[in-house]
Order: sequence, then structure tokens, then C-alpha cells
Amino acid sequence: MAEKKKNTRTKKTAPKKKAATPRRQKSSPLPKATADAPSSSGRAPLYLLIILVLLAAIIIMANQYFTGGQGKTGNRDTTDIKTSHKTQAADGGISSHDKKNEEQGIRVQKTAEPEKKESPQPIESRMKIYFLRVDDRSERVSLVPITRHIKGEASLERALGELIKGPNSTERGKGLLSAVPSNIRIRGISVKNGIAEIDFNEAVEKNAAGSILLNRLDQIVYTATEIEGIRSVIIKINGRRKQTFGSDGLSIGGPLHRRQ
Repeated sequence: MAEKKKNTRTKKTAPKKKAATPRRQKSSPLPKATADAPSSSGRAPLYLLIILVLLAAIIIMANQYFTGGQGKTGNRDTTDIKTSHKTQAADGGISSHDKKNEEQGIRVQKTAEPEKKESPQPIESRMKIYFLRVDDRSERVSLVPITRHIKGEASLERALGELIKGPNSTERGKGLLSAVPSNIRIRGISVKNGIAEIDFNEAVEKNAAGSILLNRLDQIVYTATEIEGIRSVIIKINGRRKQTFGSDGLSIGGPLHRRQ
């Protein structure tokens, strides 16, 4: 009986030993947690200090970029800014490049584009020059005014130049002729008090006699007096004022006027 009681005691106490073991295992993490708590709380100020230092460095770098770096960017883009002004629209629009510079804080100076001046149209003048026409029935020679359109202002020199050229193919087809030879050269022209002094070379009086000589003078005088401000003509030959003209000795001492 005594042995049975001992066995029962041992059976009763065995569960107690097993129950004691789990309690020790549950209580073991608590000391570790309490041991780590002081170390994590000690590192928190260090992390905070590192974060503040990084933020300060970022702020300093950003400030240097937007202040000191702005001048470099402006100098580098000076050419681009000038070029962008040329691409602006006529209504004063801003190009995409200028908008980008303004967004970055770069001041873009707008310059007014010069106004485009239209090139003036060339002046066109009309001049009357005189040719001859022979009537087939009566064989009478008459002066015929022809209008020539030229570029530029009308002048006595240009009118006489057109006269020396003679009638063109269309005018010759209409029966127009000229008694003024094509080898005549103008040496000088001066106009004073309504009188035009015209200096020709010697060709002006060669091979001229009778009606041809008169018709040649008429063509010169009538063409010259079509220019505004000219009423009469004095003819010179190689710089000398002559009293007679041609082989017939036609008197030309005074200023020549229109005969009609």
C-alpha cells in the first residue's frame, strides 16, 4: 500500500512540473523587449538629426541653383533668346522658348520688330516725242506725236534719247519716219528761264538740206518743248552756238520755237 501511495504522489506532481515549463517560456520574451526599448529610443534623436541635416543641405543646394545658377543660364541662353525674338508672331506673341525661360525666372526683354516698309513702286512717266508721216496722196510731211511710257521721271535728256532711237517696228508699220539720225549724240543740256540749250555733236547737221533739215529741227524743238517748263530751244554743236544750220545755212541764231 505504501508503494501505491508513492506512485500516486508522483503522478500528481508530474503535471505540475510540466506546467511550470511553459510559464518560464512565456515570461522569457518580456525581459528581451524591455532590454531593447532603451536602445531604440536612444537612436531616434540620431535619426532625426540626420534627417534635419539632409533637409538643410537640400535647401542650400536649391537656393544656389535658383540664385547663382540663374546668371549662368541667362548668359548661356542670350543667343537663344535673341533668336527667339525673330520667331515671334507679328502680333507680339511669345515663343515656346521664351515661355520656358520665363518659367525658370529668366527675364526676357521684348524688342519691337521694325516695321516692314513696302518697297516703293517704280515711277512710270509718259513722254511725247515727235516723228514724221508722209501723206501718200499729197506727199505732205506732218509731225505726229507718239506717247512713250518710261520708268522714272520724264526729262529732256530721256525724251531726246527716245527720239534718237527712232520709231519701233510697230510705229514703222504705221508709216512713221524720223529725220533725226541715230548717230546723233547729246554732249550737254542746260535749262534756264524756259530756254533749253542742247549741245549736239556734228552729226546733227550732216546730210540735211531743204525739208529734211526743217523736219529735223521741228522734231527736236517740238519734243523738247513737251517737257514742262521749256518754251524754246537753242542748238549748239560741239559746245559752240552757231548762227546757221546745215548746208543751206538755215538761221538758228535766236531761240527756236514751235512754228505752229
